[in-house]
Amino acid sequence: MVLSLLPASALAQRASPVDGTLRQGLEAAQRGDFAQARRVLNTIAGHPQAAFILGLMDMRGDGGPIDHAGAARHFSVAAAQGHPGAMFNMGYLSDRGWGVQRDGATAQEMYIATAPLELMAKNNLAYLWARQGGLLEQALCLSAETLAAQPDNPIFLDTYGFVLLRMNQPARAEAYFRKVLGREPDRVDPLEHMGDAASLQGRDEAREWWRRAADRARDERQRARLAAKLGGAPALHDVDGHPPFRLRDPGLPQQCGVPSV
Repeated sequence: MVLSLLPASALAQRASPVDGTLRQGLEAAQRGDFAQARRVLNTIAGHPQAAFILGLMDMRGDGGPIDHAGAARHFSVAAAQGHPGAMFNMGYLSDRGWGVQRDGATAQEMYIATAPLELMAKNNLAYLWARQGGLLEQALCLSAETLAAQPDNPIFLDTYGFVLLRMNQPARAEAYFRKVLGREPDRVDPLEHMGDAASLQGRDEAREWWRRAADRARDERQRARLAAKLGGAPALHDVDGHPPFRLRDPGLPQQCGVPSV
């Protein structure tokens, strides 16, 4: 998930010599004139907000093809100046390996930096740690914070359940996946994770969950992971994990409330 463009009113509160140019570019982007937005913003591409907007347009394919490498170049300019939206998106690109080398350590640092401001950064950091199999208590608390803010968010529900899976609590995890699937029965991640939960409990239905997920999966890493599970790999087999890197706890709590389902 990417952060929203700042509204024009926000720019008035942070006057600068390039404010007028920035406002013109932002207004062009907001009305869908992306060619004009690019022309204007490229004249001040070193400005963090201009670089952020240019990065968003490249990342989303606004006015042209999706360009993750271009997005990464713009976001890196803004992130170096402390722009939180750019930092989050650099973390996401690094996490996925889109436009930049895939790098879990960089993703972790960008998510940590932006977690106080962005729920999705908390979610992604929790999922990253769970995928790597470490800092699970901290990941569970981070995920619980996202659900306290948005208890019906399907991404947050799936992440909380996934952390429970990594903590070897499949029966508890199932409740969160079922809540998502009760509303969105074709959502791929909870379908896969229901299969993992069933497999960890020795239930034969695991393959059916994985097959349903595989039929709907579009992401190549997920398709490969599901194919491996259907071919006999164990539950929680993960071709999407990063090579090992040092997990860094910035001092997060390890005791927290349990979200209701």
